[in-house]
Amino acid sequence: MALTEKQELYISRYREEVRENLKGHLTAPLLEQALSHLRLSILEEILKHAGQQPAEDLQVLQALKELGSPAERAQVLIRLYRAQMSAPESSQRYAAPAARQVPAEQKEAAAAKKEADAEKVVWLGVCLHIARTASLPAWLIRCAAVILGLFGAPLMLIVYMGAFFFFRFQGVLETKEQVHLFRCAGHLFITAFLIILFYCAGKYGLEGIAWAHQYFLKQPLPDLAEWGWLASQQQALLFWALFLLLPPALLSALPVPSGWALSLKRAAQAGVTLYAVLIAFGLASSIAGILLQFYSEFTG
Repeated sequence: MALTEKQELYISRYREEVRENLKGHLTAPLLEQALSHLRLSILEEILKHAGQQPAEDLQVLQALKELGSPAERAQVLIRLYRAQMSAPESSQRYAAPAARQVPAEQKEAAAAKKEADAEKVVWLGVCLHIARTASLPAWLIRCAAVILGLFGAPLMLIVYMGAFFFFRFQGVLETKEQVHLFRCAGHLFITAFLIILFYCAGKYGLEGIAWAHQYFLKQPLPDLAEWGWLASQQQALLFWALFLLLPPALLSALPVPSGWALSLKRAAQAGVTLYAVLIAFGLASSIAGILLQFYSEFTG
């Protein structure tokens, strides 16, 4: 039975939820048997709805619905396979679960998709989709993405999110979680606003230092050399802060798993905090340079 990538994604998610409910109840071999049995049961249910015609998305979803929730289906499989855990070895040898009675054609389809179905979406499913399209292991694509990310993390995050929106627009990455555009805009706005706010604080702080020097000492602010590094590096710091921190801020607003979303959000917050510390340190450095120069002139 030929299924589309979107339909395979529906089935894969359902099986993964069932797997989570089976953990701790079945041994590892029986767990894999139960998941294979589940896969074939799903195909049988789809055949009832689609017949010999290509299955439609709604038919696949209806088939999954009729199998019950993942928790309910897990209980059925636990009752079916738990008896084998306590049965003698001889009886297990001749036991024939329902999965063995499924037509050979469906068994071949299950075996062909077993590896792909075992994969999980880590972030947004982009690497998993590319791996399936290229018929490559998902771990290989993810390793390549990580290696590229080490050399250009912000740029790779931008490319990754661009690929997500492109694939999602095509419908191959449709997920249960909705993309909240207002949340995305809010994360970007708050992060950018804080960075620009600290930039303005540094800029006007330097202007305030120059004004105070002119007002109290009756002379323009001298060249502070290395102590006045903030004045020359402020725009570069602003660019890098925006370039490095906006991508993780946006990614944290997308439907990534909650643990990753929290980590990305904290990374963006930590980056904004570090930027504020750099601005404060630059202002303090300028003041220290003025004091040292004044001390040098005073002592001759």
